[in-house]
Amino acid sequence: MARTVDYQRREAIVQRAADHLLERGAVAVSLRELAAAVGVSPRMLVHHFGSREKLVSSAVREARSRQREAFEARLAPQADLPYADVLTDAWRWFATDEAQPYLRLFAQVYALAQAPDSPHAEFLRESVLDWLPTIEHGFTADGADPATARELATLTTAVLRGLLQDVNATGDQERVLAAVERYAALLQAAHTPR
Repeated sequence: MARTVDYQRREAIVQRAADHLLERGAVAVSLRELAAAVGVSPRMLVHHFGSREKLVSSAVREARSRQREAFEARLAPQADLPYADVLTDAWRWFATDEAQPYLRLFAQVYALAQAPDSPHAEFLRESVLDWLPTIEHGFTADGADPATARELATLTTAVLRGLLQDVNATGDQERVLAAVERYAALLQAAHTPR
């Protein structure tokens, strides 16, 4: 008779696996390495998840959930502060030690997700669509009409994603922060709420 899955235990394994992936900054880990990191046998990981890929996907989703939770509060509109300034302040979080594990891990997942038949293919779409409503809400709260807020959210997501790739490739935080500040200034100059 097959053993039933203990969902509480499964969730604890996902949490520890997410911790390990964030610490390593990589999804290319063996089943044995994951088992050692989470404190269970490889056989039990297969029992709970069916495969290494399913466990890694669950752990990546958990890491993304943690990042969203940390970053959404920073992207929330603030009274008496133009949303462009909120974006600049939020960007500064990316330079912190707290954010770096997410950036390293997600840069690798983003690259792997582009390969044919990647188990991370949905990550590409979700990593954009997750942020659009939050940023759109910020522009709406700043006085933009819904259509303009959606366009600005799309543009902002693309700009920030490109700048993240830049800073990941070069490590030049100062130059990229200056670009973020310039983008925010352009937003403020172009966006006059009606």
